[in-house]
Amino acid sequence: MGVRKYSNKGVTYWMVDETLTMPDGTESRIRKRRIPTKEMALALAAKAKAAAFEGRFFEKLKPCLLTVAEAWAMYQPVTNRDNDAWRTDKGRADHLLQHLGPKRAQTLTEADIDAYRNVRLAEVSRKGGPPAPASLDREVELLKRMLNYAVRCGNPRTGTKWIEIRDKFTAACKAAGLSGVWFHDLRRSFVTNTRRIGVPESVVMRMSGHKTRAVFDFAQQRRQIDAGMRVIARLPDQGCSDRRVAALRRENDGPLG
Repeated sequence: MGVRKYSNKGVTYWMVDETLTMPDGTESRIRKRRIPTKEMALALAAKAKAAAFEGRFFEKLKPCLLTVAEAWAMYQPVTNRDNDAWRTDKGRADHLLQHLGPKRAQTLTEADIDAYRNVRLAEVSRKGGPPAPASLDREVELLKRMLNYAVRCGNPRTGTKWIEIRDKFTAACKAAGLSGVWFHDLRRSFVTNTRRIGVPESVVMRMSGHKTRAVFDFAQQRRQIDAGMRVIARLPDQGCSDRRVAALRRENDGPLG
């Protein structure tokens, strides 16, 4: 298991054979042979582990297709059962479904809610004027309850529970003693580390998913800046108060590599 070297017809290759644990606790095995170098095999194994941690395992995260109308269909039996004023909720939901029903819940933004409020304010209520701001607040609050209930229930299309990757990532950082780390930092670190061990840029771009050269070059620029800072850290101290330089001087007591 892991990364191993083998020979085939006199040619040396490397292979990856890993059992990965998904966020839901299930295990999946990845096997890949005929990898030209050890560095590429190690990079592939690291990529597989990161993908398993994210819950996608070399596949794009599937978007949530749940619509606002579907969220209400899940929540309506609950409000009918537990809420004496369920008719009021249904009236508010009618307005939500009229304007937001087909929209996917995952794509809702603050701009969508502001647009909903503006459209509703342009309508005429039964009292002959626009609806009161408090009424719109209660409609938005109902939308929140609907979506929160849908999250607790899980995906109605697959019957599986929603996975919140941010909580898992925070717990992993805490266990590793890391702070101030963003999830996207992992991708940039992957690019930097694989290039540092000599993996070709074209291979790294395919593995990291960079589709444009400009974004990939930005990661390369960060690598060059870091190298430059290590050089600066070796310069004689002239009373510089830059904390980063001071920290780099402490980290680079040995010879520059």
